[in-house]
Amino acid sequence: MFCESKYIDSIPWMRANAPLDYDALTCLRFCGNMVNRLKYEKNLSVCKMIDTLGVNMLFGYQRTYRIIAVAPRDVYVYGFVDILLDGRYILVLFTDVDDDKPEEKGCVRMEAFGGMVFTPNKDDPSKCRMDVLQTIDIKMNLIPSYIVSQVVNLSAHGICTIQDLMPKWVKENKQ
Repeated sequence: MFCESKYIDSIPWMRANAPLDYDALTCLRFCGNMVNRLKYEKNLSVCKMIDTLGVNMLFGYQRTYRIIAVAPRDVYVYGFVDILLDGRYILVLFTDVDDDKPEEKGCVRMEAFGGMVFTPNKDDPSKCRMDVLQTIDIKMNLIPSYIVSQVVNLSAHGICTIQDLMPKWVKENKQ
């Protein structure tokens, strides 16, 4: 497993990858499940689907927890899934930047971009590698950097949590 976080132009970025003991489609389904996302993404207090805009395009809402005196952040995101000819599944998440959605009282609207790629293992297609890249502009003008670092590290730790949560979920949901 590899995980790295850094700032580019004062915006936090995180990238990570990890081997997973399940096929790429199963891993995509696990990671895209809203209930699962709340379990492995410890920063989120709300994660819900609002609409399905087609076979491979979704629209949702996410809100983070308040941390100390820092207000929670929220975001409306589109999720797009594509299947490549080589068997990779790609999930791209991006903010509705022309957002006219209602603002939650006490929340600050953030912007998020990123995604996940699930690549089948060439030697054993029943396993895959997950690559994650995300950047989140949490509108952190006055937020202390140690709090931002803590939030980014929690997101990165979620990759490890996925590996721990998947066996039970697969046992209960695999068809």
